[in-house]
Amino acid sequence: MEQADAKEMTPDEKKRQDADLLYDHQMAENALRDLRERARRLALPFKRVDTWLQYLGSLDRKQTYGEDPSKLGNEILADPDGFRPKLDLDAVLSVAVEIRTTEETLRDLRARKDAARLR
Repeated sequence: MEQADAKEMTPDEKKRQDADLLYDHQMAENALRDLRERARRLALPFKRVDTWLQYLGSLDRKQTYGEDPSKLGNEILADPDGFRPKLDLDAVLSVAVEIRTTEETLRDLRARKDAARLR
């Protein structure tokens, strides 16, 4: 609603508007948290391939990588068709756009909360 309309609202309408804003803000925060978790899960197979490629490109293969890169490489080479679907770039791009959109929505909701002096 417009600011001028806010002055014409009844106290109950104002409470309802504030409650809706707080609810929308909480839902956006929850959505962003879920999207970030999805992004972390999508990143794991890419990290595994990155670790393996870093190992292959390293002059000093004694470097610590956490997971044994040669074993990881053997797993990928043994079943590339089974590993390939895990590298879902379309899903990565989709979640990146969703995160960006949700962050913009959350910024707008925070500004509206601040303007309404809500916590």
